[in-house]
Amino acid sequence: MSDSSEDVAYQLSEQHCKAALENRERLVHIVETILFCGRLRIAQCGHRDDGKLHFNSAIVGMEGNLHVLLAFRVQSGDVAFSHHFSKASKKAT
Repeated sequence: MSDSSEDVAYQLSEQHCKAALENRERLVHIVETILFCGRLRIAQCGHRDDGKLHFNSAIVGMEGNLHVLLAFRVQSGDVAFSHHFSKASKKAT
């Protein structure tokens, strides 16, 4: 093993750090929205808070405030956040 390639442990560690940074970036948007609700004393839950978030449809009044605010963030042009919700599974949303 005298070539200049990186060892497996370093590559795994680098991949883990990259995934952790991406996850942290995604969580920052969600936590900021939760803090916004808290500062304004807005309830986060609504009548229907389960299921996948729908960002392209109009608000019908059944979603919770947190869902609506997250959808508003995506519709306002938050590219990284919208990419996460378009690619993530239901459990990750």
